[in-house]
Amino acid sequence: MKIAVLCATILVAYSPLSAQKVDLDKYYFNCAGMYNLPNDPLPEDFKTFNVNPKIARTVRLTADDAADRIEINGWRRMAFNEKAHITIDVNFENLIISKTEITERKEDQKDKAGKIIGTKVFYRAIMQYNMTTSHSVKDYTGKVYKTNTFNNPNGSHTSDEYSSYAAASSYISINKESLKDKFTNELINKFSNNLSYDLTNKWGIRPVKGVNDHLWLMDSKKHTEQDSMQMMAKLMKEKFAEYREGTLVSEFQEMIAPFIGYLERLPARYKGDEKNDKKLRYSAYYNLAKLYWYMDNPDKSDKYADLLIKNDYDPGDGEDLKKNNTILRNVFQKAKINKRHLLFDTSTFVEPK
Repeated sequence: MKIAVLCATILVAYSPLSAQKVDLDKYYFNCAGMYNLPNDPLPEDFKTFNVNPKIARTVRLTADDAADRIEINGWRRMAFNEKAHITIDVNFENLIISKTEITERKEDQKDKAGKIIGTKVFYRAIMQYNMTTSHSVKDYTGKVYKTNTFNNPNGSHTSDEYSSYAAASSYISINKESLKDKFTNELINKFSNNLSYDLTNKWGIRPVKGVNDHLWLMDSKKHTEQDSMQMMAKLMKEKFAEYREGTLVSEFQEMIAPFIGYLERLPARYKGDEKNDKKLRYSAYYNLAKLYWYMDNPDKSDKYADLLIKNDYDPGDGEDLKKNNTILRNVFQKAKINKRHLLFDTSTFVEPK
């Protein structure tokens, strides 16, 4: 029913009021239906991984916990005793407290007249530490893909201030073991997050979060196209909200078919050389180019970007859209995947034969 009402509105007889003022405003929307694609993909059937941790005796971390902190998004995790396409060996050594010291800060005490009548001393405990971590990555044939050993940057912890040296010193002796556990956990989390990001960036896929973008739509209340365009804008916002992970491009294109058709017909109704007609054609071409970019069709997007340039109203936007299309083609070529909207189930991925 909604689509029928929209289409009926669009088919209202055109009144040749080219001189009507046209104001274009940005119409913002959010899109979260895309994935970042791998920039250094492995063979297409490589879809499983496991993590084989080696943990120093004093590190209070189970092997399962250590393995669960490392992820390749878009791949299936296997247990570290199961066969997988990729095995990530990680090594967490003991955290070393390299230095402890007590620092002091002096503060003058003054009377009401501002005269110095004494000095108060405050003390802080400082601990410096480091922890060596390493990892290597190999596939099920034994081929090594990545090896990296490094010392995490030296960490430093400073306590609150104490009024006595003895209190600051006691802070270290009383809390040393719990602080070591805390620092160890923080460094392992940092290592695991960095490694997961690196491996996912190279080989996996990651949902694109919080993409805020805009279309150019008319907001001129007295213009013939006002009602049609605003109704279409409402439709677009609703449908982009439904364009989530797993929604195929063909499904989304069907959702917004009325809007696409409306934009494609708009330039034919406003053919003049005056600025207002150019603005409406600009809106149609810009929005179509942007929409086809989101639908993973850079060639179709280029078609409308070229028309936008030829229209000669803000032609630089057409050049920018074409640059984005070139970048998208390069992403597809590098990833060996020609779409960012994917439908998959990691539970169906199987171990290597």
